[in-house]
Amino acid sequence: MKNHAKKLLCTALAVILLLALSACEAPQPPVQTPPEESGDVVIDPPADPAKTEEKDDDPPVTDEPVTSDPGPEEPVINDPDPSERIMQITSAPANVYRGEEVTITITGKPNTEYKITVTYRSGNASTAAGLVTKTSDADGNVSWTWRIGGNTGAGASKAEISGGGESLRHDFTVVVE
Repeated sequence: MKNHAKKLLCTALAVILLLALSACEAPQPPVQTPPEESGDVVIDPPADPAKTEEKDDDPPVTDEPVTSDPGPEEPVINDPDPSERIMQITSAPANVYRGEEVTITITGKPNTEYKITVTYRSGNASTAAGLVTKTSDADGNVSWTWRIGGNTGAGASKAEISGGGESLRHDFTVVVE
């Protein structure tokens, strides 16, 4: 019986040794309960630096102290050079009525000639008084005022303004009451 006991003991030791070696070779990750079930906070492991892409837009890390001084102030320019200003409509109606007096105002380059052409649905350009070439003031402002004719057809119309190397178009509708 002694031999049988020795064999069993040797077999048991061999099994324990194999289990111990297999545990050393392939470690198993601990089983974690999801945080919503356990109430624990889970911290993601740090990223593998070999798999992390480096970004060129990140500032370099230095040992220099951080200061709150932003450096010299640069002047703030609120208004572009008036000679480079882009022409824009500052006032114009979307709908107009027969017999109504209409005004369109733009801001463009100062002391510059601007021309306006108003074309109605019929395709005819208006010859109304007030639709003449004008020169903008020192701030670049210029306005045109004219009366819509009593027989002007209803529908889509446009005002085209040009001057100072720029042009723009304003669409409006003639409405019949």
